[in-house]
Amino acid sequence: MQLQQDMQQASSFRRELTLLFLVNLFLFTGAGAQQQYLIPYVQKAAGWSPIASAWVLATVYCSMMVFRVGNLFLLRRLPLWLWTIVGSSTYLFFTLACLAVPWHQSYALAIASAIVWGWGGAAFWGGTTIQTFAAADQAKRYGAGTGILYAGSQMGWVIGLFVLGQVYAGFQAQPWMLYLVATIVTLPGVLLTPLLSRKALPDLVAAAPSLPQIASIMFRAKALISAFLLASTALCFGIILGIGDFVEHQYGPQWIWIVAIFYPLARLICSLLSGVLTDKVGGAAVLATGFFSGTGALFLAGVWHTPLTLGIAAFALGFLNGAVPVVATAIVGDSAKAQAWPLAYGALFTWQNLGIVAAVMASKVLGVAVGDYHVVFQVFAGVFAFCGLVALLLQRYASQRLSPLQVPPSAAVKRTSSSDY
Repeated sequence: MQLQQDMQQASSFRRELTLLFLVNLFLFTGAGAQQQYLIPYVQKAAGWSPIASAWVLATVYCSMMVFRVGNLFLLRRLPLWLWTIVGSSTYLFFTLACLAVPWHQSYALAIASAIVWGWGGAAFWGGTTIQTFAAADQAKRYGAGTGILYAGSQMGWVIGLFVLGQVYAGFQAQPWMLYLVATIVTLPGVLLTPLLSRKALPDLVAAAPSLPQIASIMFRAKALISAFLLASTALCFGIILGIGDFVEHQYGPQWIWIVAIFYPLARLICSLLSGVLTDKVGGAAVLATGFFSGTGALFLAGVWHTPLTLGIAAFALGFLNGAVPVVATAIVGDSAKAQAWPLAYGALFTWQNLGIVAAVMASKVLGVAVGDYHVVFQVFAGVFAFCGLVALLLQRYASQRLSPLQVPPSAAVKRTSSSDY
């Protein structure tokens, strides 16, 4: 009997993670990968300045930062499985809005669509992450489950960078073709989301969140260290997203995907590897290794000016940013009870989006100010060296819980673990 239950649980885990993988694969082949071309695209299609163009992308992550926590209040009465469906639809909406830019060059409309996508992106990642936790809960395989979730997005990004890169370089006179293809590829991911399981998800209606509860999570030592590292590694993503127009100017549009593809490729490898390693040896060593590797690669790119070193830097940034979100997400699953998952996840990952916004704008402003984007690599190399030292502190707080001070009993979700808050 027990063997039969174990087989059913394993089958359910595989089915759910396969669906989540495919959803992320399609969404990030289209809507995810288009971000690499967004800044040079809107400069070309609408004639906006580099800083104004960067703000369109930064607004997505400003919005996501706000709604990581805001959705816990705004969408509290919406079942978590609907978060995924609604959130994925905004990915499609954004590609359609960008498709219209050559004909309707409204900056206000671009910012508004970025806000909508940020809101939906926060809902999508909140929904898919909790669905992953629910699927992985029986076997406590939070690291492996999260690794598969992120691997889907990174494999999509690898494929999307190549496909969209060919379209972007081949249709310079018709830049809108980039977003026509991105829209078509994104659609299957949206259509797959209703097939995801609706079982064993926390009930946010019963567990009304409060700011004191969220603050009680955000400002614990374990959460603060994890949040600082999330914000810092999000700088990697911001650097890569902001590099497109620099690469096009220095080496030509055909080089954007060649340089950038090393980033999601490394994330794909590391998402799977770091998830397994986190389950086995803990996150501190995994994170410290990633930060110190990123430091060396960025320093190399800062002093040796070739596409090869940019590719090496992109790979190191991807390796680093592949490890930290997986480790941090696994920490949430392992350190909080099921009813506290949405609160802990939203509280922790608010910091990640802050880091992306800071990197997109700071790298663009710094690159424009000094006239040399290589300086950006040198500055962030120093930042990551410090982060590597901070990562080692996580080991001291390995047993600290991340549940809020008090969760209403009516919100309880049955779990196999009986650990305390």
